[in-house]
Amino acid sequence: MDKETYQKCLKEDIRNGKAVPRCRMCGREGSVVLEKHQIFTRAGSERKELLCKNCYAKITNNRKRAK
Repeated sequence: MDKETYQKCLKEDIRNGKAVPRCRMCGREGSVVLEKHQIFTRAGSERKELLCKNCYAKITNNRKRAK
């Protein structure tokens, strides 16, 4: 899910009175399936994004293959 679509969904949820946590990559809803994923930026700062377990696994597997 691109940044624009994510922002649009988030704004719509807030407008409808339901701020639902979503996966940053695919947009899946629900706090049960979401995990916090640390993203390291070029400046070395840490940022955390919510990802569903499937997207989290994809990123983790891709990082392991890249090593």
